[in-house]
Amino acid sequence: QFFHHYWITLTFPLAALGGLLIGTLRSGSWRRGLCTAGVGYAAVSWVVFAALPREDIWPEINGERLPLKAEQVGEWLMPRMLAGDTLYAMCTVPALYAVTDRDPPYPYLWWDSVHQMVGAQAKLVALFDGPNPPTWVAQFNSTKACNPSGDVSEAMAERYELVDTVVGIGIYHLLDNNG
Repeated sequence: QFFHHYWITLTFPLAALGGLLIGTLRSGSWRRGLCTAGVGYAAVSWVVFAALPREDIWPEINGERLPLKAEQVGEWLMPRMLAGDTLYAMCTVPALYAVTDRDPPYPYLWWDSVHQMVGAQAKLVALFDGPNPPTWVAQFNSTKACNPSGDVSEAMAERYELVDTVVGIGIYHLLDNNG
């Protein structure tokens, strides 16, 4: 589960090694040239990202729009959520919990862990079949994709209603008689 954005952790040791390499060069012109190239590249990169509209930065970095969608879904949810309401982002997008200032009701926040951690599927089914299911569900992924057995789909069909769609994400609310 080493995601591509984790590679950023390697930039510090690589920069240190690069600095050591440049420091070992005997020719002052080579040293100045490499330093100028490095600083120039960093400056151009910074200016390019600083000039981008805020909503284009994340997609430009990695092609991902989910954090933006999480923000828009969270902005829609915030005025509608009551104190004590819980929220589940279907199989992904932990950013939604930060935007809505809610704790996740389920410990596995990413697609891979929902599918690969021992017991994760059983806990997901128990969340939706149990006495305290989430008040709100943002369906970033289909229930069938998150829970191939169909148990979560069944619980959603029985206990939830679709109240709106925000940026293509279905927002479901727990039916009053089941809350």
